[in-house]
Amino acid sequence: MGINETQEWLFDIVVENFSEVSGLRSGIALDTVVYNDNAPLLWQKVCQELKLKAEFKCGLITIDDYVHEFSSLIRKSNKNRQVFLENLSLFVTEQTGKSYEPDEPIFKELLPTSTDETQRVREEIKYALALQKLKLKIRRFYKFYADSDSFSAAKTLNAITDRLFGKKYRFV
Repeated sequence: MGINETQEWLFDIVVENFSEVSGLRSGIALDTVVYNDNAPLLWQKVCQELKLKAEFKCGLITIDDYVHEFSSLIRKSNKNRQVFLENLSLFVTEQTGKSYEPDEPIFKELLPTSTDETQRVREEIKYALALQKLKLKIRRFYKFYADSDSFSAAKTLNAITDRLFGKKYRFV
């Protein structure tokens, strides 16, 4: 089958994890066979590194098979992430009455603009409260109750989606 240029980073991840699992340090190529003893652990390690949730797939024989399978899983995950982002955007629009672009700060109209320090602090508090109230509604709606600094710091739809669903891989 072979891999294309955009799958080379995925090949490197699979080879690195295969090397760790099998103990081989050199001579690993696309046609290298992954024996049954190493297959489940390799699958688990690559899934952990890519932050994918996928059940082990039997029948993958070579490194090339793993690269193509993970490439397919990433494409599916990216499509599901896009649907999630669209639904989150609709939810936020419903809650706020305003539509936001994925990389645009939510409640950008409330971002502090004052030069007076006291007024600026008030504006920062008002912005933070509005954003946290919305995030609380998002937590309840999506039943996401994990303690997460990245979720607390997220100010855009993309950042919130990254935390709730997972990040988007651009090269597959």
